[in-house]
Amino acid sequence: MWRGPSMQSAPSWLTTLPRLQEVLLYGNKLTGSVPPLVGRALRILSLGSNLLSGTVPSSFLSSSSLEYLYVRPHLRTRSSY
Repeated sequence: MWRGPSMQSAPSWLTTLPRLQEVLLYGNKLTGSVPPLVGRALRILSLGSNLLSGTVPSSFLSSSSLEYLYVRPHLRTRSSY
């Protein structure tokens, strides 16, 4: 879990960790879109209480490894249109 000061975007090194299993970045005032983390061993992704925009990529929703996804309250999934 990232315990540093609030940041504006997800750290770029997150996309370089193929065995990454948990990303807990809730409450950091992140802006922009969801970082491309799918295709990895990611099991838990928590991005809630940020300022992210757009939709959750459909690859997250079809990932066989992802067990928990928290993006509320700002993001939508394609199925929420």
